[in-house]
Amino acid sequence: MIARLNRTPHATADAEGRKSYMRFLPPLLAAVAAALVFFAGVTTGHISMDDWGYIYGCPFVRDGLSAANVAAAFSQFGYDAFWMPLTFISYMADITFFGGGWAVHHAVCVAIHAANAALAFVLLKRLASVFAPEASPRETALACLAAALFWALHPMRAEAVVYIAARKDLLWTFFALLGLIAWIGHIRRGGGVSLALATACCVLACLSKPTAVCFPFLALALEWAALGRFPRRLWRYAPMLATAVLVGAITLYCQSNPIDHERLDVFGEPLWWRVLNAAVASGMYLWHVVAPGGIRFDYRAVFGGCPLDCAFALSVLGLVLALFAVSLRFAGSRLRAALWLAAAWAILSIGPVSGVLGTVNGDHAYADRYSYFPALAVSLVLAAALLELRQGRRFAVCAALAFAAVAAMCPFTIAVARSYRDDFSAFSRTLAKDPDHWRALRVVGSEYCARLGRMDEGVAMLKRSLELRPSQRTADALAYVLALRCAPGDVAEVRRLGAAVARDERLDRTGFMLEALGLADLAEGDDESAARRFAAALKVPARAHSDLNTRLCLGYALANLGRTKEALALLDALRDATDGEVRFKAAAAARQIRNGHARRFCL
Repeated sequence: MIARLNRTPHATADAEGRKSYMRFLPPLLAAVAAALVFFAGVTTGHISMDDWGYIYGCPFVRDGLSAANVAAAFSQFGYDAFWMPLTFISYMADITFFGGGWAVHHAVCVAIHAANAALAFVLLKRLASVFAPEASPRETALACLAAALFWALHPMRAEAVVYIAARKDLLWTFFALLGLIAWIGHIRRGGGVSLALATACCVLACLSKPTAVCFPFLALALEWAALGRFPRRLWRYAPMLATAVLVGAITLYCQSNPIDHERLDVFGEPLWWRVLNAAVASGMYLWHVVAPGGIRFDYRAVFGGCPLDCAFALSVLGLVLALFAVSLRFAGSRLRAALWLAAAWAILSIGPVSGVLGTVNGDHAYADRYSYFPALAVSLVLAAALLELRQGRRFAVCAALAFAAVAAMCPFTIAVARSYRDDFSAFSRTLAKDPDHWRALRVVGSEYCARLGRMDEGVAMLKRSLELRPSQRTADALAYVLALRCAPGDVAEVRRLGAAVARDERLDRTGFMLEALGLADLAEGDDESAARRFAAALKVPARAHSDLNTRLCLGYALANLGRTKEALALLDALRDATDGEVRFKAAAAARQIRNGHARRFCL
């Protein structure tokens, strides 16, 4: 059986030399196509949900590569509830070697995805020698290229590629693909070098994202499929399995004892709900493969109840399982082996993020980025099916249809990639698909107020979000917007929302509520309290938003108190502010103070 991996019946040595381009051109085409399609996602924007926290809000990442920062990446167990030192080091490298900035981080993610597209082709081609050893090099290359492009250019890849915080999915996939390619080499030729390379890649994948704990089981399934029997010499798996167990234990500790993140109750939801949610997620992943129009960022979980789209997703899952059973009944032995390997691939790689083994998804029901690696199972089936139909003209027709389908979905993939450029565009798409999504209501409502000036609509969205899911962050945003709008009754609402922070200012972790209370004080003429609260807001350790408006308001409060020297120092320092409106207001206020114009400053 292992001879399948060594046969190349249609290619002599001379023919291989003449057609060497078939080895290098297809993976290069896959990489270039992936880079071109997802270049649309290279922007100066970002999604604040984790992007900031992973990079510029992370104390051991934001300054770039250094021995101390690298050591901290390994020793800080549980930063943001994850242990992924290699991913953090990659962000440091962006800053050190390319200067940092959101566009740089996006470009590096696209480059990694392009490399993954090439590696996906190489792996599929190696697997094709198992499931279709009689196929010619041309047929194999075309089938595997179509399958690799279908995976690499599918709209479901957009979240993993453009969402910077999802780089961990790109990195662990990169090392897993390299490791599996090396593992096939080990199955084919034996030897310690390929075994050591596969083991090293397993370790690097686990250091990129804990989901890679599935790697040793994938390698076992792959060898089983290649040999047609259960593998022997199981001691070869011991180092990989030990790595998986260790990283799994560290991950459970990190989830339960996070740093700068709320504690996750890993097994908080009942088992029946976790299994049901995983089944619904699987059904929706499968549906979005063929009908990606409904994909969006941040699928909302319904804890303790029936998940969204439950009946539909379970129907899709049932239909796919029925088709799988029928295919096993009528397929040839090699296609049947490919189907079993694809099923094992999908189940093993989606398992760690399905939530069945623990509610590790936070408040997400599922996410397209979780399907980044598992979706290669679909490409494996596609490649095997195309090669099964290679007799006569069927292969040419089916391959042409596959390439046409890939080309047809590229414009939609580009549009989806662009939707991940910032919070507003990403969550606007989410809100269009799920009007009761509490996080999308908060983000889009805040942007309506800040970006579009549509305060009334924004306030209504924030209130709806707070009603659906009480959250301190939403209360902070609502209080801040109400303090800025300052309509009748708004100040009283701000004081109600900020009552706890008014009693103990240390409760405000972001500075938003202190600023809202300061604005309310400024509006009511309590300048002493306003100055104290603005100053406290500027000192909040976990502050992540711009302090320009806070410094302007502090300058106003100090000027109203007659502390003109301190006020002018603050206002003059804002002359070079990046925000043009703040710069103009600061300059106007400073000029009026110097000219002795008596007036009370207020936003």
